[in-house]
Amino acid sequence: GDAAKLMGDKTVGAYQYIRRNAAAVALAVGGIGAIIGKGVKEVADIQDTYTKTTNMLVTGGEKASEVTKNVTQMQKDGRDMSIEYGKSQQEIADGYLELIKRGYTSKQALGAMRTELQASVSTGDDFNSVVSVSSQVLDAYNMRVDDATQMQKNTKEVVNQLSYAADMTATDFHSMGKAMEYVADTASSAKIPLDETSTSIGIL
Repeated sequence: GDAAKLMGDKTVGAYQYIRRNAAAVALAVGGIGAIIGKGVKEVADIQDTYTKTTNMLVTGGEKASEVTKNVTQMQKDGRDMSIEYGKSQQEIADGYLELIKRGYTSKQALGAMRTELQASVSTGDDFNSVVSVSSQVLDAYNMRVDDATQMQKNTKEVVNQLSYAADMTATDFHSMGKAMEYVADTASSAKIPLDETSTSIGIL
């Protein structure tokens, strides 16, 4: 009788334990499913952005084979730089697309992206703002070239000049960029160097 009662108690206890943990597992699986679903959507969004980038480059006149190669490199760099600089892959993909919309070739975009990410991290300014401002200044000073290495060098020069002037004059990258919208083309035409232009803006 005692043995039967003990076995019954253990059976009921085991049943309750299983039921309780099954509910917990169901909740956990549901949570994991939601995370997976979110992850799948994010991957799809990133891929969609790179597809738009590819289409714009091809319709812009680049060879399909070169575009495929360079966009694949963008995706690889995007994954690496996301980890390195703490920006989401979607932000980086959007940054590439923004550069292409501004008329950059795939090589130019590849050359500019890392430096613009570094500038965003070091200044604390919004990444999209850095992309927009530096691209505009590069164009105004005719510093956009179709060599990835030289493009990286030119972009670095622009963001360093603007960042330094902003830091030394208690302004910020975005404000410097807003002012550059008005004066960069004129300053460039008048042969006023970028460092003088950015310093003058900061002082004003």
